[in-house]
Amino acid sequence: MQTLQEFASNKKSGYERESAAICYNSLAVILGPSVGPLLLTALPTLFDLYMDKGDVVRVAATSAVKSILKHFPPEATRTVFRTLESILENSKWRSKVGVLDSFKLFVNPARDFVAAELGSVLPKVEIAMHDTKPEVSSAAIKCATGLCTTLANPDLSPHIPVLVKCMANPDQVPTCIKAMSNTTFVAEVTAPALAVLVPLLLRALNDRSIEVQRRTVIVIDNLVKLVRDPKVAGLYLSPLVEGVRKIATGAAFPEVVSRTHS
Repeated sequence: MQTLQEFASNKKSGYERESAAICYNSLAVILGPSVGPLLLTALPTLFDLYMDKGDVVRVAATSAVKSILKHFPPEATRTVFRTLESILENSKWRSKVGVLDSFKLFVNPARDFVAAELGSVLPKVEIAMHDTKPEVSSAAIKCATGLCTTLANPDLSPHIPVLVKCMANPDQVPTCIKAMSNTTFVAEVTAPALAVLVPLLLRALNDRSIEVQRRTVIVIDNLVKLVRDPKVAGLYLSPLVEGVRKIATGAAFPEVVSRTHS
């Protein structure tokens, strides 16, 4: 492993950098899942090679990353995501695109585990949406859209595209809130759903438009009634209390005031 690290970091030899990536890939393919934890520490180095000037090096690094990640079971999603999040925050643009694409590899085989991590991973992906490189921004939007498909809530599924648009462009908040206020929510609202919705609702509560505030309170009122787990309610809904209280004391619409108290 030390030799591979030295080869992968050799700025003077593209041959050694490519060889290191090929070897990492071979170790993953031949040894299988058992070597996953060991190779997880190699991911930062491999993602660095995404910025290599040599096409063959970048291709080899991409293959190695995919071979390593596919061996992790769904139960390891949290551990892998924390590693990928750290790399995303400290990488250059091609590496960021690679990390964002890598998150999506877990959507189908580990849906429930990905959903449980939305509260942590989506804020990091949202930051990438505002990256100055359009390639990173585009990859982040696609990544967030893919991650949000793990929400097991039929009421929210139709709103995923507009929810992601709100993350990328706060100006879309009124449009999203309007669509959601016209939706009848009937399914239980769980932690993953709130992880996606609460940041949006916080923005909407601070919107200057009285109409947006009115619709936001309607959405919150409808959602709160469907949160059945007290621990989930305490964890995710408490940030909304202050904003709702301000509207309750200053709103001009009786409907808004009645809903804030409910």
